[in-house]
Amino acid sequence: AYDALDPTGNITIKWDVISWTPDGHVATVKMYNYKQYLHIQAPGWTLGWTWAKKEVIWSLMGGPNNR
Repeated sequence: AYDALDPTGNITIKWDVISWTPDGHVATVKMYNYKQYLHIQAPGWTLGWTWAKKEVIWSLMGGPNNR
C-alpha cells in the first residue's frame, strides 16, 4: 500500500528460530507497522503460512497492544 505522504513506510515481518527440539523448533514471529499514516483497524492483521509437514503451533503470545 504505497502512500505518497509516507513513501518509505512499510510493514515488516521478522522471524527467527530460537531453538531446535527433537520434533521441530521454537521460533518467534514479530510484525511491525512502520507506516506513519496507516493504522491497522479492527479486526486487525491476519498472518498465515503453509505447513511443510505436520507442524503444530503449541502456543501464541501477543496482541494488538503488545510490543
